[in-house]
Amino acid sequence: MRSINNSAAIILARKGGCLDQVNDKLKAMLFFAFALFAIRLSYGPFSGLALFYDEAYYHFWSTELDWGYYSKPPLVAWLIYGTTHLFHSQAEWAVRLASPVLYFASAYLIFASTRFLYNRLTGLYAAAIFYTTPLVSFNSLFITTDAPLLFCWSLAIYCYLHAAKSNSWWAWLGLGLAVGLGFLAKYTMLVWLVGFIILTIWQKPPLRRVISGKALVAVILCGAIIFPNLLWNWQHDFISFQHTAEISKLDQILFHPSQLLEFIAGQFLVFGPLSFYLLMLLFWRPLLTNKAEKLLLCLSLPLLFVMAVQAILAKANMNWAAPAYVAASIMLARALVLGYKYKLLHIILVSNLTMGGIFYLYPQIQQLLNIEPTAKNTPFHRVEGWKPLFQSIPHYVEDAEHRVWLSDSRKLLSYLHYYLPQPYGQNLNVVSFNPDGKVEHQFDLHHTLNLSVGKDQSKQKSAESDFIYLSEQPVELSGCFAVVHLTAHIKQTVYPSLQRELYLYHVVGFQGYAHCKD
Repeated sequence: MRSINNSAAIILARKGGCLDQVNDKLKAMLFFAFALFAIRLSYGPFSGLALFYDEAYYHFWSTELDWGYYSKPPLVAWLIYGTTHLFHSQAEWAVRLASPVLYFASAYLIFASTRFLYNRLTGLYAAAIFYTTPLVSFNSLFITTDAPLLFCWSLAIYCYLHAAKSNSWWAWLGLGLAVGLGFLAKYTMLVWLVGFIILTIWQKPPLRRVISGKALVAVILCGAIIFPNLLWNWQHDFISFQHTAEISKLDQILFHPSQLLEFIAGQFLVFGPLSFYLLMLLFWRPLLTNKAEKLLLCLSLPLLFVMAVQAILAKANMNWAAPAYVAASIMLARALVLGYKYKLLHIILVSNLTMGGIFYLYPQIQQLLNIEPTAKNTPFHRVEGWKPLFQSIPHYVEDAEHRVWLSDSRKLLSYLHYYLPQPYGQNLNVVSFNPDGKVEHQFDLHHTLNLSVGKDQSKQKSAESDFIYLSEQPVELSGCFAVVHLTAHIKQTVYPSLQRELYLYHVVGFQGYAHCKD
């Protein structure tokens, strides 16, 4: 009896030791997650990182709330509106605030979903793999459509798991809400539905569960959220879908093996070199038949496959498959924890963190190594120089914030709108110069210079058309306007090898595009 008691004590002691180790890992991972979140929140305000012009473009959208925009659904603009108005600030950190918050929330949802499928330890490793991926590290510094998309993708997985388990109203309604909002974030959310349909066919659940009242209500809720954007697109000749087709180059379908290789190579940067290599090994192994693995495969592999096909036929940007790594992070964590590959897990986290750290500290590393920054060796070069360049405009143009600004560049109009000093809450008057009449961005859609002004109108009306034209290069505007005067040529040196330039023309009396010289 004593030996049995001793054996039981040994077993309990071992279990207790294992539990202590697990709890220590949990505490360490939680501390790590919150520390990383704090770093990403504080990086923007302390680094002074200027907006990329796409971010300034989205900020312009947020000043004109709508159900749709030229190139994207509306959620990113709504988020910027929310964060800037919540804190009564139009600073860069306020514009970008939703991004680090949503990525952190996505990591939590991955933890919660994995804990539901497996256990807490696997959940924390899955969340850590996702949260340290180079894509999330990079994108946490900028506001893009990927942040709300990945959050909605993660939320949809979480709600589906609970709906399948408990069949509760809140889970089904949450699923409808997540998919609907995901569609308003980025149309890629449609692939989540494709994966869900594949999963349903694969698992062959009872028909009564597929068409249950709660599931139908979730579908109705999702449709109600999506409908206003579809209506907006219908009213605007489905311009957002046209743009999606254009950037995908679907009208130029060819066979491009090199593009496929480039896309695959990009995934090593998106998910992390070691993470993506191990993930490919997981995909090549014989598929298991348990429900959890079916779910994870259906919500990762189809999107990667679709984007790989897109890449070989035409073009696919490396971040287009990003939502696949929500489920992929869970798959990878489960495989490594199940095999007790904790050292490999830690190597993945350290390598991903190292890549992120190099990016965050790149200017300091360059300075430490005495490397002269250039446009080719500096990852931030695309955003540098524009802020001081546009903030210097009032020195050259009197009453600049009240003038009407004209350009054929969405980049310049976006930066001008954001960085030209103006009273809080007042929108700058910007107009798109659009000689060919093609709609190629939001300014063309709602702020284009009227084609008829000056052509059939009175000379008095034409003379009242007073603009400041903005360009990065000298332009020939005689014929377009009655009066053309070069007001200023502004230069801003970023590096010895990189200089920003602006040409400002005071133009009066629009004569019509037909009179413009080629």
